[in-house]
Amino acid sequence: MRAYSVDVEFMWGFQARVAGLGKSSPSFLFPPPTTLIGALAASYSRRVRRGESEGVELMLELSGHILALSFRPLNAMPLAFMDVGRVIAPGYRGGEHYPTAKDVLVYKSFDAPARGSTIMGSLDDKPPRIRYVLVVEDGAPITPEDMWGIRRLGSKESLVSVVGVEKVSASWLGGSLGDRAKTLYATPRVEGLQVDEHGPVAREFYVNPYRLDRPPSTAYVQGVRVTPYLIPLRLEGYLEVWGALEEYSFYEIEDPEEGANVVVGVAR
Repeated sequence: MRAYSVDVEFMWGFQARVAGLGKSSPSFLFPPPTTLIGALAASYSRRVRRGESEGVELMLELSGHILALSFRPLNAMPLAFMDVGRVIAPGYRGGEHYPTAKDVLVYKSFDAPARGSTIMGSLDDKPPRIRYVLVVEDGAPITPEDMWGIRRLGSKESLVSVVGVEKVSASWLGGSLGDRAKTLYATPRVEGLQVDEHGPVAREFYVNPYRLDRPPSTAYVQGVRVTPYLIPLRLEGYLEVWGALEEYSFYEIEDPEEGANVVVGVAR
C-alpha cells in the first residue's frame, strides 16, 4: 500500500458539470474525485504511449487499484455560477440559405444554454489550491510522474498545475472505528458511518470512484453509485467520523501540515 499527497493549483477554476441534467447543468463546487482519476489516466496514457481513445478504459483500469481517494481545500473557496451564451443557428431553412447572422429571420432560431462553471477564489495571497490524498495498492501502475503530469481537472479549459507530490505514511484501520477521529478531508456518507460536523461543511453528490465498471457520466444518468459527500471548508471546518462499515474501510494518512487524518476508502 502506497499513499501520496498531491497539491493542485488552479488557474481560474474549473468546469465539471453534473451529467444528466440537460444542457443547462450546474457545475460542482469542487471537482469530483473521478476527475482526478481521469486526469491521472490522461497523464498515464502519455507515459505508456496509449491513445486518447482509451481514456475511459484506462479510468476503469486505474480505479481498480485505488484504495482511498479524497481531498481538502487548502485556501480555495468556490463560487459556482451559470454562464449564458447565445448560440445562433444559421443554415438551410425552408429552401433558403441563411449564410450570416445579419438576416433577421435567423434570430428566430437561436438558443441560450446556461453552462455551469466554478471560480476558485483564494483565502490568502496565494493561488487557490486543493490537496488530494491518494492511497493505492502496491502493484498499482500509478507513479509520481503521472501525478506531476496532470494538466487539467474537468473540461479542457480547466487548467491546473501540480505544485507538490509527496509520499506520505498511511495505515489501514479496518472497517470498524470505535473512537471518534478527526478529518479535514471530504468524506462519503456511506452506510454505517457516523459523522459529527464542525464548522462550515459543503455537500455534494459524487460518483463512487472505486472499482468503476462504467463511465462516471453514465453512472450519473443512471443514478448508479452516486454517493453524498461532506466537504469541510477551509474556515475551520472539520468532521469527526467513526462507525462500522461493510464495503468500506478507514485509512489513516499523514497530512504534511495537519498530521494524522482519517479518510474513508474501499475495503481491502
